[in-house]
Amino acid sequence: MREILKLALKNIQRRKLRSLLTTIGVTIGIGAINYFLILSKSLEYGIINTFESLGKDKLIILPGKRVGFSFSTGWYFSKSIVNSIEHLPSIKYVIPGKFVTSTIEHKNKQLNVVIYGFPLDKMRLLTQLGYNLREGRFPSNNKECVVGYGVYKDLSIEIGDKISNKFKCKVVGILEQIGSQREDYTLIVSENVLEKHYNLNQYNFIFAIAKDIDLAKKELSKLLDKTIKDYTILTTEQLAKRFASLLGFVSLFISAIAGISLINAIIGIMNTMYMVITERISEIGILRAIGAKKRDILFLFLFESGFLSLVGGIVGIAISTIIALITIIVFKSMGFKAIFYINPLIVLGLLVLSFVVGIIAGLLPSKKASELEPVKALRRV
Repeated sequence: MREILKLALKNIQRRKLRSLLTTIGVTIGIGAINYFLILSKSLEYGIINTFESLGKDKLIILPGKRVGFSFSTGWYFSKSIVNSIEHLPSIKYVIPGKFVTSTIEHKNKQLNVVIYGFPLDKMRLLTQLGYNLREGRFPSNNKECVVGYGVYKDLSIEIGDKISNKFKCKVVGILEQIGSQREDYTLIVSENVLEKHYNLNQYNFIFAIAKDIDLAKKELSKLLDKTIKDYTILTTEQLAKRFASLLGFVSLFISAIAGISLINAIIGIMNTMYMVITERISEIGILRAIGAKKRDILFLFLFESGFLSLVGGIVGIAISTIIALITIIVFKSMGFKAIFYINPLIVLGLLVLSFVVGIIAGLLPSKKASELEPVKALRRV
């Protein structure tokens, strides 16, 4: 058996270029799967870490029922509901909010943003929701506003600048980079501004900071069951899991598509092995003549195809890991929350998969080689 292994490795080394070309399909397929899995897990841990940093005492209350990964729309929270929530014993603070998407203008430049409206007396609590100021302060009247980091960068905003929409406001604060397209491209104003210029008299969402999270959920459910038809209450932990689940689903879907390239890899390895066997018929005849059994010939070519595929998998994992690391570094420089993470079990699984792909690809050619009659094979010598 040891001699068979040595012979297999010698044959692979002897045909380096062909061996390299044969492994490309596996390298691309395994590499693509590894890349997307690393990326999704790294972003997932980043998202979970971000939500956990907000604390476990936060709740978000949304109008409408959750359907899959989205929410039914058409419902809003009235000011009376907000007032009732504020008086619940288990609730410490309530931060109701409303929003619209619109275009703002600054020095003849335009930008699409989300405009959030909060009560002026609740602005100080926004830091507990992750809205930290890079510089300046939160609005204290209807003519002031705070811009997100993306708005600040794209429009070259400075404290004291004026921004135009259906209204005009003076920039008094700039938010730190959050790492979300939606949250970095925001404008925060008084709720009165959206009420006056966009006729938004009710709230799209409510943040609540609880004294007791479990009791708060029970009291909120009891209250909202009486006042609104459909609603959803989520903790920061549930919200993190929801985003992570969506991200994981998308990643698996993309990885599955990338895995289709492994079919091409199987076909490529199979074609190569058939060519190799055709070229080495005389060698097979000699091996059989000196005592090699059918299973030895079968093992020889199966090992060659499996080993070639495994090498392709190793190279694919190495290259894709480096590319994933670079991608995450770039993402982090852009403000996205990501923690580089590699699951050793996934890497091991991909290595096994790459070897299995090689075995599957080499099965038919190897069987053909093992069934060659020694006399017929020796005629090619």
